[in-house]
Amino acid sequence: MKLSRVEKFILKVGTYEEKIFKRRSEVRERKLKRLIQDNQEAVSSYIFEKCTYLLRFNAFLLVLNLLFFVFSVLHSTYIMLV
Repeated sequence: MKLSRVEKFILKVGTYEEKIFKRRSEVRERKLKRLIQDNQEAVSSYIFEKCTYLLRFNAFLLVLNLLFFVFSVLHSTYIMLV
């Protein structure tokens, strides 16, 4: 068995292993980026949903206060007339 052939074979195997590891690393990096992006979109969606809920609740409270004010004005006007 010639040592030069074994050496060439080992070098070729090493080259292929390097390509395989590089490819795996690229795939992992893409998956990680996708996971981070999906997570950011989920957080943004959650924040938007909560802000929308708070805005609606505040609008409801504003309407309630306005109705209470109108009712109190009408009530005091009614008492003055009676």
